[in-house]
Amino acid sequence: MQKEAENLYCEELFDAKTNSVKKLCENLNMVSSFKQNRKYKTVNKLHVNKNVQLTQTNEICNAFINYFSTVGQELVVNLTINNSSSN
Repeated sequence: MQKEAENLYCEELFDAKTNSVKKLCENLNMVSSFKQNRKYKTVNKLHVNKNVQLTQTNEICNAFINYFSTVGQELVVNLTINNSSSN
């Protein structure tokens, strides 16, 4: 019962149909932050794939944007494939 309540709570927090992008970001920050006054971390380099290392700020930003804008769809595809193969 508690697990179902937690799932419903999260679904409501992250429902893109009823929440604006700003509200979704606020909810994500609320869930993932433990302290209100967090200091920002700087990413000086980012490894993408196994052989690519990014060091330019704009490249790192673009890599994060690309990852976070595609991760949801990739999860859906992978979960659909895994569910299909288990049946």
